[in-house]
Amino acid sequence: MRAAALMIAALLVASDASAFSVAGELAARGWFMSATGTADGTDLGKLGFDDAKGAPEFRGELVLAERHHLGITYLRIRRDESAVVSGTILGIIRFDDPVDLDVSIDDVRGHYGYSVLASRWLDLQPFLELAYLHGEVTTKDLFTTSHADKSIVLPMPGLELVVAPAFPVHLKARAEGMGVGQGHLVDVQGGAEAQYASFFAGLGYRHADLVVNEGGTNGRDLADARLKGLYVEGGWRF
Repeated sequence: MRAAALMIAALLVASDASAFSVAGELAARGWFMSATGTADGTDLGKLGFDDAKGAPEFRGELVLAERHHLGITYLRIRRDESAVVSGTILGIIRFDDPVDLDVSIDDVRGHYGYSVLASRWLDLQPFLELAYLHGEVTTKDLFTTSHADKSIVLPMPGLELVVAPAFPVHLKARAEGMGVGQGHLVDVQGGAEAQYASFFAGLGYRHADLVVNEGGTNGRDLADARLKGLYVEGGWRF
């Protein structure tokens, strides 16, 4: 009787262990991003930020029991643009002012999500991310040089949808965002992904609206910008 009980217990433990699975992925992305709006009160469009340039992003994720998603991402944005901007003094004297704007943004996010629907045809995942944003802006013109920096932490609820996740080619879309007294961030993206064996590649479009308040010179917003553009990514699932 005791041997039979031990055998049943071993079978139950084995069954529970097999029901608990661990999977993961590592990915790298290039976001070819342009920007409109202002940084430290300076018009980004006049300095050529509307030209798309690449920003790297790295992501790691674990999926526990096929439904619990744990992950971390790091996005690094560095832009240094220069232009000659025309201005006037007292509305009378016109001059050309060379302006240089150096923008640095680090965006680190921790992620937890749960797949409320998980099938071959649909995966629906509400999630919550904790985003740490650090931004620095250096502005140089003919007369002055100014530097401003600020860090904020944002809790960002969101939703991700994957159509046909079990098939080699599937569609993905996600949206998240939150505002606090120091600013807000709204991030929306969508695209397609293809997988072969353990490797995958994706292509899509991303749009983010970013405001960081009261970090600039003379009380101006450090950033009030729209970041947008195509992305390409690739990675490995295990």
